[in-house]
Amino acid sequence: MAGEGLIQRLPLHYNVLSKGSLKHSVRLVELIAAVPTTLVIWRTYGLRSTIRYLAGLMMALAAQRAFLSAMIHKIGPEQSSLADTLTLSRAATGAVLAGLVTSGIRDRKGIAGKIGWLMSLLGVTDWLDGSLARQAGPTRLGGVLDIEADSWLTLWSAAGAVVWGELPGWCLLPPIIRYLEPLLALKQGKLPQGVGPWWYRIVGASQMGLLILALAPIDWQRRKQILAAASLPVSCGQCAAIVVLLARKLQKG
Repeated sequence: MAGEGLIQRLPLHYNVLSKGSLKHSVRLVELIAAVPTTLVIWRTYGLRSTIRYLAGLMMALAAQRAFLSAMIHKIGPEQSSLADTLTLSRAATGAVLAGLVTSGIRDRKGIAGKIGWLMSLLGVTDWLDGSLARQAGPTRLGGVLDIEADSWLTLWSAAGAVVWGELPGWCLLPPIIRYLEPLLALKQGKLPQGVGPWWYRIVGASQMGLLILALAPIDWQRRKQILAAASLPVSCGQCAAIVVLLARKLQKG
C-alpha cells in the first residue's frame, strides 16, 4: 500500500512525445548505464576489452534510438509518462549485455559476469513500470516499448547465457524468431503488442528463468547437466508458443 501511495504522488506525466521530446531522458538513461560499467570494465579487464565492450554497447544503443524514433514517428504526439522512461532503462540493460557479449570477456563468476547477471535481474522492473503506467494512464508508445524492451533484454540475456553461461546455442533461437511477431504487426499496419494468453506468458517466464539461472555467477552441483536438461524443453516450448501465436495472428490478419 505504501508503494502504491508513493507511485500516486509521483509526477507521472511530463511532456508530449515528438522525435526530440524524450532525448534528455534517453541520454540520461544511457549515461547511467554506460559510464559506470565502462569504468569497471576498463579497470578490471583492460583497454582492449573496454573498446570492444563500448563498440557493442554503442551499436545496441543506436539500434534502440532508431526503433524509438521510428515508433514515435508512427504513433504521433501523445503525452508520455515516467513509466516510458523506466521502460527505456530496461532496454538499456539489454545494451549493456550486448556490450559484454562483444567484449570477449568470459568471466561468469567475476566482475563482468556479476554485471551481466544484475542486468538480467533488472528485467523484474517490468512490474514497476506497469504500475506506473496504470496510475498515469497507458500510452501507445509505452505499450510498444514495454514488450520490445523485454524482448531486447531476453535476446541479449540469451546471448550472454550461451557465450559465458554454458547454455547450448539453440537457446538463442526463441528470442530471435520472436522478432517475427513485431515484423508481422508492422507489415499489417499495426503496432507491436505484448498482450498474449496466459500460457504464452508462462512459457516466456520459464525461458527468462533459465537464462537468469545460467548467468548466475555461482556454481552448484551438476550445474551443467541441469542446464543442459532444461534448455531443450524450455527452448522448444517457447518456439512452439511463438509459432502458435503467429499462426493465430495470421488468421486474424
